Amino acid sequence: QPPQPPQPPQPPQFVPDGQPGPLQSDALVGALSAPAQPSAPVEPADGGDAAARLNFQQQMQQQLEQIFSQANKVSERDRELISRFVKREITKPDNMQDVHQIVLNEERKADDMDSSIVVVEQVVFEMTFSTMQWRRLRRKRRLKARA
Repeated sequence: QPPQPPQPPQPPQFVPDGQPGPLQSDALVGALSAPAQPSAPVEPADGGDAAARLNFQQQMQQQLEQIFSQANKVSERDRELISRFVKREITKPDNMQDVHQIVLNEERKADDMDSSIVVVEQVVFEMTFSTMQWRRLRRKRRLKARA
């Protein structure tokens, strides 16, 4: 029997946050990207040749540029932490939990259904140190009605 071809990656699944905030509408509303490990650039084994190393570095740089492209809330310290995590140049700092989240972007918009209600939409970068996987999450939270 011939070997089966590899299956394409499945899209990320909706996973509830499980920790509602002050409002019940504080929920994870969707994942923007799958964990990075399966789609992350693969560093050439044993350093590889110069062209392979350069290609890997370019892919890594493109991935980081895409992560930070819409970021309006990231401090330089957090930007460095994310960059080192994606490049796998870091281990879990002692003062952090295994799963750590950093807000990349935050926007306030009028609610689609009721323009008197403000919705805060956040894009969060979540890194899991035990698996070295990451994902971006989109969260929406309704605020009280405008005055």
